[in-house]
Amino acid sequence: WVIGDSLSKELLKASGLPPEKVRLVRPGDSFTVCGIGVEVFEGRHYDPDGSGTGVPAVMYLLTVGGKRIFLPADLRDYGADHLPVIDAPDVMIANIWLGRGTAGCTADGAYEEFCDFVAYYRPKKVYLGHVWEALRTPQDMWRWEHAGRIMDGLMFRMPTVTATPLQLFGCYEL
Repeated sequence: WVIGDSLSKELLKASGLPPEKVRLVRPGDSFTVCGIGVEVFEGRHYDPDGSGTGVPAVMYLLTVGGKRIFLPADLRDYGADHLPVIDAPDVMIANIWLGRGTAGCTADGAYEEFCDFVAYYRPKKVYLGHVWEALRTPQDMWRWEHAGRIMDGLMFRMPTVTATPLQLFGCYEL
């Protein structure tokens, strides 16, 4: 298990994992595990409204089998001023975040920000996470219509991109 060191105490305690099975990482770390290259960057899992709601996080760039996979994780603040500068990844797995309590409205600005964020990296493939998560309330649950609108926005910005919402138990090609 690879876990950001800012979350380690909470996650380790809740997971029941033995500490020797966990690698704590922080932004700037770079290492190889099981033949997979891992670069760690700072993530912002805070609501961009300035409320302070959220937790510290990390993002990962993996290199496996010659492919680069960017995992920005639960990023909520898409401002380019604090995003890592990396070459275009082959694959990006981006979790949808359109704002707290906005799943029932259009949230146009949030769609634009999310699509601009993904397009900033110019990935060849995009997988969209946080779609139909069982533990979310209806006002915080992103559904297929949200993913569809994002896919339209991504295709407008990057006509050759392949964008796919992730489904539970799905199998996906990198």
